[in-house]
Amino acid sequence: MYMDPSTWKPSGIEFLEPAALTAVRLTASACITAGPGAGKTEFLAQRAAFLLQTGICPAPRKILAISFKRDAARNLGERVRLRCAPAESRRFISLTFDAFAKSIVDRFGVCLPEEWRPARNYSIHSWDRRVYGPFLDALGTTELVEEESPNPLDASTFEANHLGTNRIPIDGDILTPSAHAALAWWQEVYLSRPEQRLSFTMINRLAEATQRLNPEVGSAIRATFPYVFVDEFQDTTYAQFDLLHSIFGQSDACITAVGDDKQRIMVWAGARTDAFDEFKSTFGARSYPLRYNWRSSPALVAIQEVVARTLEPKHAEVQSQAIAEIDSDHAQVWLFSSKPAEAEYIASWLVKDMRARGTSPKDYAILVRQTANRFEEDLYAAFTQRGLKLRNENRKVGGVAQQDLMSSQLSAAFLPLFRLITLGRQPMSWVKAVDTLCELRDVEDGDVEKSRKVQQEISSFARAWYEKLRQYRPNPDRGRALAGAILDFLNPDCLRKAYQEYSGVGTLDLYWNALVEYMGTCTTGTKTWAGAVAAYQGDGTIPILTVHKSKGLEYDTVVLIGLDDSTWWSHTPESTEGTCTFFVALSRAKQRAMFTYCGSRGGSDRVADLYGLLRDGGVPVLDLQ
Repeated sequence: MYMDPSTWKPSGIEFLEPAALTAVRLTASACITAGPGAGKTEFLAQRAAFLLQTGICPAPRKILAISFKRDAARNLGERVRLRCAPAESRRFISLTFDAFAKSIVDRFGVCLPEEWRPARNYSIHSWDRRVYGPFLDALGTTELVEEESPNPLDASTFEANHLGTNRIPIDGDILTPSAHAALAWWQEVYLSRPEQRLSFTMINRLAEATQRLNPEVGSAIRATFPYVFVDEFQDTTYAQFDLLHSIFGQSDACITAVGDDKQRIMVWAGARTDAFDEFKSTFGARSYPLRYNWRSSPALVAIQEVVARTLEPKHAEVQSQAIAEIDSDHAQVWLFSSKPAEAEYIASWLVKDMRARGTSPKDYAILVRQTANRFEEDLYAAFTQRGLKLRNENRKVGGVAQQDLMSSQLSAAFLPLFRLITLGRQPMSWVKAVDTLCELRDVEDGDVEKSRKVQQEISSFARAWYEKLRQYRPNPDRGRALAGAILDFLNPDCLRKAYQEYSGVGTLDLYWNALVEYMGTCTTGTKTWAGAVAAYQGDGTIPILTVHKSKGLEYDTVVLIGLDDSTWWSHTPESTEGTCTFFVALSRAKQRAMFTYCGSRGGSDRVADLYGLLRDGGVPVLDLQ
């Protein structure tokens, strides 16, 4: 029974700001400007609830939500499940852009012309300038492309600006020099090889061609998904926008694009600089700016506003809705003469602040522009001496960045079972384990008998391993063995079927091996299995991560270390993306944002404009040299 739209109210929260409530109820395409702390995940969850619960999106039709990061897609799906009944939340499909494109290719790629048809065992690859460079040198069409295209034929941008901007040609198409270069790459790694290799940009192009050459495919997608959400729209690439436009552009589909140009930090990876303007023009969308910041204190929002107005002079003023928990020292710049002095001061300050405020390590984050490994080395000794542990989220584990591994579907499925086996009775872990296994075993809601069998299966498996592990202390071999057993229990075939991100050849193996290796690390030097769980979860650690990896996260206090010319080597006063990166770093903080400069790393001429913004925001400078 559907609700009356006029009586529908948000659930799970006290209220939405007026602009958000208006936008939630829209039945037309819209552009939602949601700055840092605006609560865009909650907004999208409430919009999904409105459409599903009122029958505006009636069964069996569904809502497609597209995110850029796997953890963002999973978090949004979980938020909708909290707001809606199971029958409703099952009609909310939350995917990454890459997973959406891949699902089209895997389901309908057989409809492509034979020469373009992907084999079932195609592999997914990621190439960089070290591969594209020699290819382009051999191609020898650089001058032609530069005359024809505003985008130079450069190895570092070839995939985004040429491979991604050209559609797969149909017979008779007139190819530009840029398209010729893209087609040559297809010949190099795909068309002429028995073992087909595809990047996600190439998969995107195949998905676009599949539905363009077969109108019934596009019609089926539109019939299934009359409502589409796209999160972090400012990071949309040309290929992603083209796929969206190709499928939904000439239809009655209602598209909700959410994002913020002031957080556009992926231009280097191919993000369009005109994504919102093009969206509004193409889909006839109206703009709805959200003006509340639920994350940062009033003092920090005041500083953020200085940066925001630089990036967007007509920026709508934001109002902080957060409670200030400290009276002073909301932001500072710390100057040091040497890296050891910098590390010593930061470590001492963190210990002192935790004691004074009763906070924990997880409330803090060390942010860096790049090369997190190098900064981890600089801080390690001073932090260890004071009993602080750093968790480098960018460190590779078996070829996978630790943050990516921890935010993966595989880790999300693994952790509840790991906790049940090692910690015993864990109600929340039990519920999560049952939900996960029911999903993997394709058990429908309401099927009591199959659900009971799943619960018995989990109980027997967890009890057997719990009794076994009680006899032994953890060590790397036992940790890896346990990880392998849990993953085998989850079943690789079920994982590939349930999660699109693992359907490619080798993808699940990569994450599987990384998780097993990580479990060996978590059980090294650990005396108890509870300690192994804590190590896996990163309990008691302070994360160190790049600003790009921090996108979407929040902390009580952030310390942006290395605000200097050496670390910010690509920044210039005219660099909008550099200022956006700075804005993202500043806006991760809820209560405090600190910035450090070390003279031994480099000068500050290149980043003088960023220091000028802090000065205009009233941020004091402490000379600790």
